[in-house]
Amino acid sequence: MPRFLANRIWSRKWFRIPLLVISLSFTPSHGLGDDLRARWGPMFPSCGGIFDLCGYSDRQTGKELIPRAFEQAMLFSEGLAAVRTNGLFGYVNTAGKVVIEPRFDLAGPFHDGFAEILVGQHTGVVAETGKVVLEPQFGRSTPIMGDVVIVRKGQYRTKRRPEMEELEPFDLLYLDYGPMGLFSLSKGWLTAYTYEFIPFDLDLRDVQRDYWL
Repeated sequence: MPRFLANRIWSRKWFRIPLLVISLSFTPSHGLGDDLRARWGPMFPSCGGIFDLCGYSDRQTGKELIPRAFEQAMLFSEGLAAVRTNGLFGYVNTAGKVVIEPRFDLAGPFHDGFAEILVGQHTGVVAETGKVVLEPQFGRSTPIMGDVVIVRKGQYRTKRRPEMEELEPFDLLYLDYGPMGLFSLSKGWLTAYTYEFIPFDLDLRDVQRDYWL
């Protein structure tokens, strides 16, 4: 069964920009579990116990793979997962070893080797080596492709309760309103703050019509 994922970026003059408009997959359907495994890996966060700590378990069997030792645990992406220890986020690998020391107030998923991080009221970008390659200075700094990030000026705006707050990946960024610009980690500014995301109802007929027109 086809799986559709769509995002639209609009300019402030309401021209649609086909940055990442649509992704089509016509592979045989293997169920939601296989989709999750393909995107986030075989492990999922598992919390509980006397101290209500978090670790990771096998998505299919429920067997504990990484002991519950973290205050909060995010999904794996590109072999790394953000975890919170003593109030700060770092990253662990699939063996449970801390590979990026906890020093961020929030930490997002990796995409093409980069992840968004929050320090204080501003976001930046960290590489999988642990080096901060974009100092925190924006309201959002979300990796989208290669070393390109989409940034929003200003301060980070919380949307949820502190224990539920997270830095969404690009395909959920429409929940964060613009204006936004494109920034390359190696080349600098690619555009000014000229784009903003507009949420819309995903109607399969509209998606197909927009795609083929």
